[in-house]
Amino acid sequence: MMAKDFILLILAHGIFGWGVGGAGKRPDQMRDYFFGVRAFLEAEYGSRPDATLKVVTPTVPPSDSVAGRGTVLKKAIEEAVKGAPSGTRAHVVAHSMGGLDSRWVLVQEGMADKIASLTTIATPHRGTTLGDEAHTLLPLVLQAVKLLDEGANWQAVIVKELVGPQADKLEFFHHLLANIVDSPKDKAEAGLYALTHKGADEFNRQWADAERQVRSRKGKPVAYAAYGGRIRPGQVPLLRF
Repeated sequence: MMAKDFILLILAHGIFGWGVGGAGKRPDQMRDYFFGVRAFLEAEYGSRPDATLKVVTPTVPPSDSVAGRGTVLKKAIEEAVKGAPSGTRAHVVAHSMGGLDSRWVLVQEGMADKIASLTTIATPHRGTTLGDEAHTLLPLVLQAVKLLDEGANWQAVIVKELVGPQADKLEFFHHLLANIVDSPKDKAEAGLYALTHKGADEFNRQWADAERQVRSRKGKPVAYAAYGGRIRPGQVPLLRF
C-alpha cells in the first residue's frame, strides 16, 4: 500500500480578520474569512489515495503590530506541526497583512525548519497608499465604522427582506466591522502603520538580512511566492486618487 503524503496547510488572515473560532459580537454570523477555500481543498484532496490534507486557520489579533500578530501565528504553527507526522513542514497561504505576519514568523529561530513554503496574496510588502490614508485618518475611520456598525442590524433586516438568502453574504462584513470597532485604538494604529509605505520600509529593512539567510540556506529550503492584482484607472472610484 502506497504511503500518503501529509500536507499541512496554514491559512493566515489579514488585518481585522479571523480564523476558525474567532470571537466577535456576532459569532453566529461569522462568514468564513477564506470563503469556500477550506471546503474546496478538503473536497479536492479528501478522496486522493496519495495525500492527506490538514487545513489549519488560526485566529490572531484582528489588529496589532506585525510582531504582535506574528507571535500568536507562530505559536499556532508550532502546535500544528507538533501534532503532525514527524518531519512535516507547513505550507502557509497568507492574505494581506497575514503575509507580513508570516514573513516575521519565518525569520524567528527554528521556524524555517517548520515551514516549507509561504504564499502571499495581496500582501502590501512595500506598503500601500490606502494604508497611509487609513493610518492618518484613523480617528475618523473608527468613528465612521462605528456608525455603520450600529446600523448594521436594521440594514441586514431590510436587505434580507429584499434579497432573501443572498443577504447572508453580509455576515462577513458584519464581523469585519465588529473587529474594527472592537479593536483598541493603539492596536488598530499599530496594525495600519504596518501597511503604510513607511511602516513597510522599516519592516523590510529590519528583517532583510534574516530573510536573506532563510532564502539562501541549503538545508530545508523555503519556497516564497507572492500574488497580487492591479486596479485599472477608474475601476474603483474610492481608490482613484
